[in-house]
Parts: sequence; structure tokens; C-alpha cells
Amino acid sequence: MTPDFINPQVLTGPTPFSPRGRGYFQWSALLILSTVFVHFLAFFPGIYTYDSADQLAQALTGQYYDWHPPLMAYLWSGMIQVTGHHESIFFFQLGLLTAGGLCWAKLIALGRRPATTLLIPLAFISPVFTNFAGTIWKDVEFAFAMLLAAGLAGLGTIEQKYSLAWTGLSIALLICSLGFRTNGGFALLPILVLCGHQFTHKRYAAHSSLQQSAATCTLSTLMLTLVIGFVFAISKFVIKPVNSYPFQYVELFDLAGISTLSKHDYFPDHIKQTPGYRLQDVAKEYERSTRQLGNADNLIFPNDNTSVSILPLNRDAMLQHQLHAAWLGAILKEPRHYIEHRLKIFQYLMNKRHYTYELPQDPVDRAKLLQKRQVHLSTPALQPLDLIGMSHAKAWVARSMKSVDGSAIFSGWLWLCLLLLELVASLILLEAGPVKHLALAVASSGILYTLPYFLVAPAADFRYLFWSTIAGTFAGIILIAEIDLGQYFSRKL
Repeated sequence: MTPDFINPQVLTGPTPFSPRGRGYFQWSALLILSTVFVHFLAFFPGIYTYDSADQLAQALTGQYYDWHPPLMAYLWSGMIQVTGHHESIFFFQLGLLTAGGLCWAKLIALGRRPATTLLIPLAFISPVFTNFAGTIWKDVEFAFAMLLAAGLAGLGTIEQKYSLAWTGLSIALLICSLGFRTNGGFALLPILVLCGHQFTHKRYAAHSSLQQSAATCTLSTLMLTLVIGFVFAISKFVIKPVNSYPFQYVELFDLAGISTLSKHDYFPDHIKQTPGYRLQDVAKEYERSTRQLGNADNLIFPNDNTSVSILPLNRDAMLQHQLHAAWLGAILKEPRHYIEHRLKIFQYLMNKRHYTYELPQDPVDRAKLLQKRQVHLSTPALQPLDLIGMSHAKAWVARSMKSVDGSAIFSGWLWLCLLLLELVASLILLEAGPVKHLALAVASSGILYTLPYFLVAPAADFRYLFWSTIAGTFAGIILIAEIDLGQYFSRKL
């Protein structure tokens, strides 16, 4: 028996937009625009952190580094050249959120319970979204692009809009998503299955379900390969960033964990020969990293008390080869301690419940941060706005986020369990068809975005799970809108 998720069903025709559904869509659209406007009032011209400041510096100078995925800085540079303002990415970010919300509102309004569309603006104004919506981060760009891509793919399947342009827009958004967050490749695959399904379900309608499924899987895998290859080609041949070897952060952190837990020094010689290097210091800071900080910054970057890091970074290809060999060797020799170390990092990431410092940002604080990161604005800043309600929006958002600090809403385990339950519920309770495919794709994408962090999480930062929280929210909205328990139990009886 072929799973419904990859078995293209023959549809009976485009789903009609009923007057009732149209009315709920219009109300939902108005509320979505209102909630996004609240985000605009609260966060304009965007919240900047060290990461976003570094990417802004690259966008302004045109000198790119791959410590952060360079595609975001490259696109940001293009926006600055077109608009003349570096704040353009803030409007782009909110534009993705708005378009994604409207797309999903139309999609849900076509279904069994169109009133469920009103849950979308409710989700947008909840702390799940307000905690990150205004922050200029690659994680946010990834999540909002994925939301719109999934909505377009689902809407195309339900309405049977199988044009190359329609699907091409979804794939273009997925290319941007991967360019914003290169570890999100697995999360793209379920959405690409939806895109592939749009072209295979008619072409192979007369074939067996196994042939239909094979065609969908083959096309989806091919599209994923092309997306990855396209992102790689743009980076290597167009953007041409300086190779910073960003994965060395994970390798150094893993070696610190394995060496500390095994009490055997597995670092390569160029690390051991660093002036002042001692494994005891590494072990001390590693324990602090996994108990208090949730990251290896104090190991790898100089802290406030010293100008030299314990585990220095470098861009030397030969030294990177030695580091990689030492990393693989340590894992092979100490698999138990490697898994123990990775479990500690993953548990810290999934258990962390405090995340409140992305509050509406004061202009003075923003200017100080940019100055500290040596960002010299070559473009004129937009004049500070003093719109009616702006101060109230900032205060309301700040109170809203503080009210959930330390709550389960920022627990990764909550969202992973919710996604797994939604996946099972979609398999069991939804009727076979495009809505079921969409629910399965979104839930699967959220799960596939979370689980790889067990191997590559460099720190315990809840923003890494932002797409998973959005996927869990919208998969839940689909289930609320479409599940008919009475019909399900009548079929069983």
C-alpha cells in the first residue's frame, strides 16, 4: 500500500470559492494586514543583532564571507541598490509574512471550515511570531519564505493551477530559503513533493499507484538536487564569498565535548600549540557552555576579559583539513562520548525556555550595535517614524513576549511532539487528497528541520526552531479546518 503523502490522487476539479468562504477570507485578510501593521509599528526599521549587523556590512561593501549564508547579504545588497535604503529588507521580510498569510487564508477558506482562516491572524499576533517577526535574521527569512512556498504549493494543488510559473515561484522561494539557511535542505523535500505532485498526478493518472508515486519521488528528488546545485552555483560563481570554514565551529565544539568527556585530548597539533592552551581550560569552559551559556562562543571567540580565544579559528585550508581529520577520528574512536556530547547540546536547545531579548529596539541601542560591529552606513537611513499607535504597539509587544518568558511555548520538545502528533493525525484522520498531502508535507518539513540539529546544532538558540514552530502552527490549523471526527468514526463503523 502506497502512503497517501506520495501517492498522487486524481482530483475531481478545482475547489470552488463559496460566498461563505470568500467572506471569511476577506475578514481574515483584513486582520492579517492589521497584525502585520502592528509588527511594522513595533519593530520598524527592524531589530539588529550581531549576525544581522555582520550581514549588513557585507551587503553595503559587496565583500562577502560564508560564515553566514551569503545569499541573504547578496539579495540585501541588491535591495539597497534598488531602493537606496538598508531598511528595505525589513519590508521584504514583512512582505513575505503578509503574502504567506494571505495565501494560507485563501487555502483554508476553500475548505470544510472557512472560519478557521481567522486563526491565522491570531497566530500572527501571538508571541510565537512577534518574538521574531521584526528581527533581521536568516532564520526568520527562511521561515517566512518557507511559509509562502508551502502555501503556494498547497494552493496550486487544491486549485489545480499547474502552470510552470505557479510552481516556479514556489521553487524560487525554496531556493531563497536554502540560501538563507543551508542546513534546511531536508525541510525543503516535503514541499518539493507537493510541487512535483502538481505535474505527475495528471500525467500518470492512468498508471498504477506505484508508478505514480515513483514519478513523484523521482521528480521531487531531482528538483531538490537542482535547488541545492543552483544555490551552490550562485554562491561559488556569482557571489564568490571568502571561505570562512563555518563548520569549524561545530567541529571545535564537538572536539571540546569529546575530549572533556573522554579526558583525552583529540585536538590537532595546531590547536594544542596555541599559546596558553590547556585541556583543563577547555574542559572548564565546555562545562560552562553546556550548563549556562548553551553555546561555544566563550571557547571559540575572545571574551570581554581577553583578546585571545581558547580555541582559535582560522581560514587555512591545510589546518582545516587537519581539524576535519581530527574531528572524524575522535568520533570514530569515541562514538559514545560523541553521542553524549550531542545529546547535551540538543537537550539544551530543546529545553531552553528563555528568549526575550529580541524586544522592540531603541534607535540608540541599534546605532551603538552597528558601530560596535564597524558597520558604516553608506545609504541614508529612513527618518524615524512617529505614527499614531507606535509607542503602544512597542509596549504591547514587549508585555506580550515577557508574559511567556520561561513558558513551554519556547520549548523545542513541545513543538517536536506537536509536529509528530499532527503527522499521525493527518495520516489517520484526514481523507485522502490534496489537503492531506499538504498537512503531511508541512508537518514533515517541520520535523525534518528539527531533527538534523542533533548533529549540527552549534548552540542552544530557539530561533533555530522558528520554522518548526510555524510548521506546527499551520499544520494544526489545517487539522482544525478539515478533520471531521464524526465522518471518520462512521467510516470505521
